[in-house]
Amino acid sequence: MKQFVASIIANRSIAAEWRELSLEWDPDAGRPQPGQFFSFRASRASDPLLRRPLAFASVSADSARVRAIYQVRGLATQLLSEEAPGSGLDILGPLGRPFTLPEPATQPRSLLVAGGIGIGPILFLHSEIGPPRPSLVLGFRSVALIPELDLPEGSVICTDDGTRGFHGSVVRWLEELAPAEARLFGCGPAPMLAALAALSRRRGWHASLSAEQWMACGVGACMGCALPRADGAGYVRVCADGPVFEYPSPDGLDVDWLRLGTVP
Repeated sequence: MKQFVASIIANRSIAAEWRELSLEWDPDAGRPQPGQFFSFRASRASDPLLRRPLAFASVSADSARVRAIYQVRGLATQLLSEEAPGSGLDILGPLGRPFTLPEPATQPRSLLVAGGIGIGPILFLHSEIGPPRPSLVLGFRSVALIPELDLPEGSVICTDDGTRGFHGSVVRWLEELAPAEARLFGCGPAPMLAALAALSRRRGWHASLSAEQWMACGVGACMGCALPRADGAGYVRVCADGPVFEYPSPDGLDVDWLRLGTVP
């Protein structure tokens, strides 16, 4: 982990309210892993005061460039969207616990599932997994929100309104078309993760789920990103204990995903 000023390489629109940010990365900070994130300071002024997290969507082979996909949905991301190439961004990272890459020789088929801004970490994970390539299932509300990105060949697109690809949620696609045995990786909004956890429990799948949560410090000090533990023994910190959590967890840090809601 390191704090430094990163130069913005590109900051382009890829869909309505969605943008792709490319940054120069300091290799001395360490190579980011799929599922990890960085935090940025949106303004030198006191508003917004807190840093904001963005997940890595890719890292170059030489660890000198990184990408993130973000949605413009508040003052901090609005200010970020106005930053031009060549300007500097105060960065802290890499942060958080990453995904553990599957071992094709010993694991069942891997299914990578994403919704909303969860697409970035899942695309990064997909690029890091060697052959055989896992299945990639991406969910969007409509075709207008599908980003202009070079998605991997064979990607399954699901839209809630049926304007492209499978008509329905990613969870519905899994229920209808997924194999009986699978190793699940997911990132997206809380209701989607709750539904993925419920489906994994019914099917007996092991799932690695990356939580999206508001953060204040990003380093585990403030408990601002806490989620309830399934055993009722307090909370986990998304920034420090996660953002990737195993389901079921080998270390007892099971998130109570089912309390976060379900997908209709």
